[in-house]
Amino acid sequence: MADRGRLADLAASVITSSGSRAADTADRVCAAVAEWLARTGSGGEAIALAAHRLPEPAAGWSMQFPADPQALTGLRAGLRAWLEDLGAGAADRADVELAVWEAAVNAAVHGRPSQGAGTVTVQAGLDGTGNVLIHVTDRGQWRLGGSADSGRGWAGGRGLSVISQVTDEVSIAPSPAGTTMTMRRRLRHPVSLRPAPT
Repeated sequence: MADRGRLADLAASVITSSGSRAADTADRVCAAVAEWLARTGSGGEAIALAAHRLPEPAAGWSMQFPADPQALTGLRAGLRAWLEDLGAGAADRADVELAVWEAAVNAAVHGRPSQGAGTVTVQAGLDGTGNVLIHVTDRGQWRLGGSADSGRGWAGGRGLSVISQVTDEVSIAPSPAGTTMTMRRRLRHPVSLRPAPT
């Protein structure tokens, strides 16, 4: 019984003194316990040590591009890779990719500044409950897609409807500095990660 208390104290001291990643901490606890068992010869009792290594929290993902739909190259591939790293299923990946693509094209076509080049920023992360949370922000003012100065006259009109169908929540927040569309999608297999961008 006393050995169990010492063993728990040893594990706790390694955990509290560790400034390293969780995976490294688990390795350090296992090594310290094995060393202690070998040093003390505590073979009188059967001792089992179980350690479960939790996955490292994934970082969020972001991309910034010029406010031109032609500049969206790599958006879907980058977002897909991030979602795959999270362990998101194929249906979740497809829906999130589609929603973000539609929002980014919408921002590039309609959210350009009146003078100069604009930018669109996509930021992705997970909220505290494992939902994908994505912000698509432009730095311009709303313009109709077919106007002479809005870009390439892209046909459209269904982007917001598509986004609403493949996400759980959508909000649009216009401001003098631009517009931010926030989308939330519940994953079928929620994952844990650092807080999403605010």
